[in-house]
Amino acid sequence: MIGNRPKVEVRQGKEVASLTRGLLRNVVAKDYKGLSVLVKPNIGFLGSPGSGVITHCEVVRGVVRFLKDAGAKPFIGDSCIFGVKAEEAFERSGVARVAEEEGVELVDLDRGEAVPFEVPNPMAVERLKVSSYAAQADRIVSVPVMKTHMHAVASLSLKNMKGCLHQREKIRFHHLPERDRFQPWHGQKTLDRAIADLASVLYPDLAVVDGIVAMEGLGPSLGEPKPLGLVLASEDPIAADMAALFLMGFETRELPHLVLSMIKRGCPERTLDDLDFDRERFTALRSPFKRAIPEDISAQFPQFLVTFGESCSACDATVMAFLDRYGVRYVDQEKTQIVVGKYVDPQRLQTRRCILLGNCTAKLKGLGLFIEGCPPVPSDLLKTLEALG
Repeated sequence: MIGNRPKVEVRQGKEVASLTRGLLRNVVAKDYKGLSVLVKPNIGFLGSPGSGVITHCEVVRGVVRFLKDAGAKPFIGDSCIFGVKAEEAFERSGVARVAEEEGVELVDLDRGEAVPFEVPNPMAVERLKVSSYAAQADRIVSVPVMKTHMHAVASLSLKNMKGCLHQREKIRFHHLPERDRFQPWHGQKTLDRAIADLASVLYPDLAVVDGIVAMEGLGPSLGEPKPLGLVLASEDPIAADMAALFLMGFETRELPHLVLSMIKRGCPERTLDDLDFDRERFTALRSPFKRAIPEDISAQFPQFLVTFGESCSACDATVMAFLDRYGVRYVDQEKTQIVVGKYVDPQRLQTRRCILLGNCTAKLKGLGLFIEGCPPVPSDLLKTLEALG
């Protein structure tokens, strides 16, 4: 760090674990000796290494090895989206193998106890519950995969911390009631404000962003892999996310939860000029990402019209998993509309074959086939489509 300028570095290479370990040796100044450290990758989806869906397991290995070198006591942990079994996700990601080979514990954060936190100067949520595994760790390393996101623009180190929330608290982040005290922030999505609130009580000590194989387009799960072969790191997660956005071709102001987090942490005017990073090198590595535009789902799966209101990642994941597994079955079928989330204008319902997915669409009952659940699962969609014929 030069003065108050947070340091961000990036490296490319094929030996992923080694390049990550070497990168951290050059970035990290804090002492980790004897400390319990949660390594928090993004492995909450079913994805394999190099898919862009989840953090590459060899990046996780590099982080673990660096921490062991530093005398820390690392363990790996994440929680999965609704409907995904942690054991299966951890195995497919390769992280279970890494944990075994490196001799560290791998935990499902949802198995921890709920630890309550009061949020200072809240923007959307006054109290939240965090997994005890995260709350009781001495330090946390956020290790996200770099990807676009349909509802959050991009998912990086701050967004990745949402997996530390306790069980259904993650879904609650998408269903927060407005309160008068939040009035100054009503112009921003509650999800973006809630992520900033979470960062104010559970801010990572180190961010390591995996760009070995990133994801562009319909992230967080239906996008296209984007091989970049790089990893970046900073002891300042906001700086890491700013630099990652630059590599992705985005402006800092385009990521609302990052801007709100900067406001909460007292650095609202920060720009790239305030970072200690090699702009020439980052510019050379810059590769603009296709953006996550929900309407593009219908371009990829023209037999379906997916209409989003204010939806949560759980119902979104149901739709994405269904399309990924079964979408090709319906290529020659009459178009079906799937409606997800609250506050969908009834006039947007355009087809006689209309499915209302999840409890948030209950107010539209009578205008389509309603599937109860918070959330439903992909097989519920499959059964309903079979009933439609």
